[in-house]
Amino acid sequence: MKNRTPNELAQLFKALGDPTRLTIFGMLSKNPERRLCVCAIAKHLRITQSAVSQHLKVLKNAGLVTPNRDGFRVHYMVNIGRVNSLQRELEFMSAVPLKKNGA
Repeated sequence: MKNRTPNELAQLFKALGDPTRLTIFGMLSKNPERRLCVCAIAKHLRITQSAVSQHLKVLKNAGLVTPNRDGFRVHYMVNIGRVNSLQRELEFMSAVPLKKNGA
Protein backbone atom coordinates (compact mmCIF):
# COMPACT_ATOMS: atom_id res chain seq x y z
CA MET A 1 0.00 0.00 0.00
CA LYS A 2 1.33 3.40 -0.94
CA ASN A 3 1.46 5.91 1.88
CA ARG A 4 -0.01 9.12 0.57
CA THR A 5 1.25 12.46 1.68
CA PRO A 6 -1.16 14.79 3.47
CA ASN A 7 -1.29 16.89 0.28
CA GLU A 8 -2.29 13.87 -1.83
CA LEU A 9 -5.02 12.93 0.63
CA ALA A 10 -6.23 16.52 0.78
CA GLN A 11 -6.57 16.54 -3.04
CA LEU A 12 -8.73 13.41 -2.89
CA PHE A 13 -10.93 14.90 -0.20
CA LYS A 14 -11.11 18.18 -2.11
CA ALA A 15 -12.31 16.29 -5.19
CA LEU A 16 -15.10 14.76 -3.11
CA GLY A 17 -15.76 17.95 -1.15
CA ASP A 18 -18.18 19.40 -3.68
CA PRO A 19 -21.80 18.21 -3.31
CA THR A 20 -22.27 17.70 -7.05
CA ARG A 21 -19.04 15.71 -7.40
CA LEU A 22 -19.96 13.64 -4.36
CA THR A 23 -23.36 12.92 -5.94
CA ILE A 24 -21.73 11.93 -9.25
CA PHE A 25 -19.24 9.70 -7.44
CA GLY A 26 -22.12 8.13 -5.50
CA MET A 27 -24.04 7.45 -8.71
CA LEU A 28 -21.04 5.68 -10.20
CA SER A 29 -20.21 3.85 -6.95
CA LYS A 30 -23.64 2.27 -6.55
CA ASN A 31 -22.76 -0.12 -9.33
CA PRO A 32 -18.97 -0.05 -9.89
CA GLU A 33 -19.23 -2.14 -13.06
CA ARG A 34 -21.63 0.36 -14.62
CA ARG A 35 -20.46 3.09 -16.95
CA LEU A 36 -22.41 6.31 -17.34
CA CYS A 37 -22.08 8.87 -20.10
CA VAL A 38 -21.92 12.58 -19.38
CA CYS A 39 -25.35 13.11 -20.91
CA ALA A 40 -27.01 10.53 -18.61
CA ILE A 41 -25.42 12.10 -15.52
CA ALA A 42 -26.43 15.59 -16.68
CA LYS A 43 -30.01 14.49 -17.28
CA HIS A 44 -30.25 12.82 -13.87
CA LEU A 45 -28.80 15.84 -12.04
CA ARG A 46 -30.59 18.39 -14.24
CA ILE A 47 -27.41 20.33 -14.96
CA THR A 48 -25.53 21.00 -18.19
CA GLN A 49 -23.25 18.46 -19.79
CA SER A 50 -20.49 21.06 -19.60
CA ALA A 51 -20.88 21.30 -15.82
CA VAL A 52 -20.82 17.50 -15.49
CA SER A 53 -17.69 17.32 -17.65
CA GLN A 54 -15.91 19.82 -15.39
CA HIS A 55 -16.83 17.84 -12.27
CA LEU A 56 -15.75 14.58 -13.90
CA LYS A 57 -12.43 16.16 -14.85
CA VAL A 58 -11.72 16.87 -11.18
CA LEU A 59 -12.69 13.33 -10.18
CA LYS A 60 -10.58 11.90 -13.01
CA ASN A 61 -7.55 14.00 -12.04
CA ALA A 62 -7.89 12.67 -8.50
CA GLY A 63 -7.90 9.15 -9.93
CA LEU A 64 -11.36 8.35 -8.60
CA VAL A 65 -13.03 7.74 -11.97
CA THR A 66 -11.80 6.53 -15.33
CA PRO A 67 -13.08 7.52 -18.78
CA ASN A 68 -13.78 5.18 -21.66
CA ARG A 69 -14.56 6.54 -25.11
CA ASP A 70 -17.38 4.82 -26.97
CA GLY A 71 -17.80 6.50 -30.34
CA PHE A 72 -18.67 10.14 -29.76
CA ARG A 73 -19.49 9.63 -26.10
CA VAL A 74 -17.28 9.23 -23.10
CA HIS A 75 -18.48 6.89 -20.37
CA TYR A 76 -17.14 7.04 -16.83
CA MET A 77 -16.83 4.44 -14.12
CA VAL A 78 -15.33 4.28 -10.65
CA ASN A 79 -11.63 3.47 -10.47
CA ILE A 80 -12.11 0.50 -8.15
CA GLY A 81 -8.40 -0.02 -7.51
CA ARG A 82 -7.91 3.57 -6.39
CA VAL A 83 -11.02 3.55 -4.21
CA ASN A 84 -10.01 0.25 -2.56
CA SER A 85 -6.53 1.61 -1.90
CA LEU A 86 -7.96 4.77 -0.36
CA GLN A 87 -10.35 2.72 1.76
CA ARG A 88 -7.50 0.58 3.14
CA GLU A 89 -5.46 3.67 3.86
CA LEU A 90 -8.32 5.36 5.71
CA GLU A 91 -8.91 2.21 7.76
CA PHE A 92 -5.22 2.12 8.65
CA MET A 93 -5.23 5.79 9.62
CA SER A 94 -8.28 5.39 11.83
CA ALA A 95 -6.71 2.41 13.65
CA VAL A 96 -3.65 4.40 14.71
CA PRO A 97 -4.19 6.24 18.00
CA LEU A 98 -3.49 9.96 17.83
CA LYS A 99 -0.91 11.41 20.20
CA LYS A 100 -2.22 14.04 22.56
CA ASN A 101 -0.20 17.16 23.28
CA GLY A 102 2.17 16.53 26.16
CA ALA A 103 1.66 12.77 26.01
